[in-house]
Amino acid sequence: MEVSKKELLISIFFPKHCPFCGQPMEADRTYCKACKDQLPWIMPGTLCPSCGKKDCICLDNPCLNRLYVPLLYKGSAANAIKNLKFYGKRSYSRPLGELLGNFIRAESPVPHFDCIIPIPMTKRDIRKRGYSQSTLIARFIGQSLAIPVEKKILVKVHQTKKQHCLNAEERKINLKGAFVVTNPQMLKGKSVLLCDDVLTTGATLQEAARMLKEAGASDISAVVVATTEKLEIHAETVV
Repeated sequence: MEVSKKELLISIFFPKHCPFCGQPMEADRTYCKACKDQLPWIMPGTLCPSCGKKDCICLDNPCLNRLYVPLLYKGSAANAIKNLKFYGKRSYSRPLGELLGNFIRAESPVPHFDCIIPIPMTKRDIRKRGYSQSTLIARFIGQSLAIPVEKKILVKVHQTKKQHCLNAEERKINLKGAFVVTNPQMLKGKSVLLCDDVLTTGATLQEAARMLKEAGASDISAVVVATTEKLEIHAETVV
C-alpha cells in the first residue's frame, strides 16, 4: 500500500501498531511480518462466500448478496476485535480497515460500491463506549477504496439487549425494528457495502440488509473482519 508523506510523518510521532500483537510496525503495513503466518486466515472455498459459514445459512439471509471476510474469529484475530471493541484500542481500526480494503481490492474484478454503511450503534451506546468500532473501520475501508462512508442513512433507534448475551433465535428477535433508514431516496438503485467487526449468527447483517433492500438498494454486500466457522455464539467478557 502506498503511504503519503503526511502518513509517514504521523507514523514517526504516532507509530502504527499491529492490531494482532500490539507491536509497532511500518506505516505501509496492516499487520506485522511476525503475525502474517500466525493469523487464522480463511482458506478459499472452505466457507460459504455469501454467509461466511461452513454449513451454509444463506436461506436465512436472502438480502445479502456477498460477504467479504478474511479471518476466522479466534486467536489473535478475536483478540484484535475485542481490544478495539471493548478495551479502547481505537487505533486498531486503521490497520483492520486497510486490511479489509486490500482484501476487497484483491477480488477479480474489483467490485463497485456506491457507498459504505457501517452497522450503527445507538447514541447511548456510542456515548458509553466513546466511539463506534464499525464506523471507524468503515472510514479506513472508504479511504482505501475511495468510497464514501454514509454514517447517517442507517440508524439504530431502539436500545436492544447485547447480542453477545443471546442465542441465535433471540438475536433475530432482538433486532426486529431496531434499524431505520433515514433517507431511502439516497439508496434507490445503489450498490451498498455494509461494514461490521465480527459475524456470529449473521442476525445483525441480515436485519440491516433487509432494511436497506426495502428502502431500494439494488445490491447489498457486507464486509467483516472475522467470522465464526459455524453458527455458534461466543460470549464476550467485558470488564
